[in-house]
Amino acid sequence: MPCWLIIPGHYKNHKNCPYFNRLWVEKILAFSVAGGVVFFAFLVFLFITPNNAI
Repeated sequence: MPCWLIIPGHYKNHKNCPYFNRLWVEKILAFSVAGGVVFFAFLVFLFITPNNAI
């Protein structure tokens, strides 16, 4: 991923790009994916549980 896409205005600091990607981009992606999975499971739980309770 190009550094200037991730850190606009700091694309000249090429040495910091892999460090930045490793620390933040992967964490943000991991948290967003995990959050989406948990949210989807929660929605499925909300929709399925009342039907089973009845």
